[in-house]
Amino acid sequence: MEKCLDQGANEVKCRQSTLEMFGNAGLTKIDVNLQSGIDKSETGGFTTIVKKGTRDVRSVTMNRTDCTLPNTIYYGGQCHCRLFFDFGEPAKKGCWRCRPKCSKDALCTQTEGCKCPNFTIGDGYSRCEVHVPKIKRAYVKKDKKVIFVEIKPIKWSYPHVAFCKFANTIIEGQLISSDTIKCVRNKRKTKNTKVDVSWDSFAFTHQNLPISELDTPDVDFGPIILFIIVSFIALGGYFMFVSFSKGQTEQHLNEYFDQVQQSGKL
Repeated sequence: MEKCLDQGANEVKCRQSTLEMFGNAGLTKIDVNLQSGIDKSETGGFTTIVKKGTRDVRSVTMNRTDCTLPNTIYYGGQCHCRLFFDFGEPAKKGCWRCRPKCSKDALCTQTEGCKCPNFTIGDGYSRCEVHVPKIKRAYVKKDKKVIFVEIKPIKWSYPHVAFCKFANTIIEGQLISSDTIKCVRNKRKTKNTKVDVSWDSFAFTHQNLPISELDTPDVDFGPIILFIIVSFIALGGYFMFVSFSKGQTEQHLNEYFDQVQQSGKL
């Protein structure tokens, strides 16, 4: 039956053809009993899968009314995933399968079918291969130990482990943004070296890109401090000017009133 499903045929047709070819050996005893109209769900029933010969470890004991998620079946006092629905859990999201089958490295998702894991590329069905970054440039900090490698932006989340390779030396680094990998060498290198990067320490870039010795400019606080000092001086000058102007005004008023008093107008 599983081979029939892999070829894209309808489940009902596959189930019928399986019965015609192999009898009940291709079904679960759950399906056999349900097909014959027998319901032993409250008396123990049969839960052994004939083909596998083992109980599905995902089966959960629960009430019949709670076993309602997609592709689940209630029997023997438990909620089960239907045969060949190998992914999911009957008590959480229900059960699902991917047809055709996923490649060995892919993930079978409930809504999107086969998907390649993060940091791999492919269709999920025939292949999933480790993604190889594309380096744009690399530069070193002043200490000659901390190296930043700028890559073409990626869609996956970070931080994430990455690897840098210098000649035959491989060290572990970290993806710190969508387009930057940071690696720290144990020893300071005075000579210009070249770097390649990888997600798995195997599939490296082959750009052998030189590391620029031009350090990225650190934040220069000089202009900021100068601006603050100038601002304080200007502010102080303003208050001094206001205070001086106020003093001058009061002096002129006092002189005026003195003149008025002397002239006998008051």
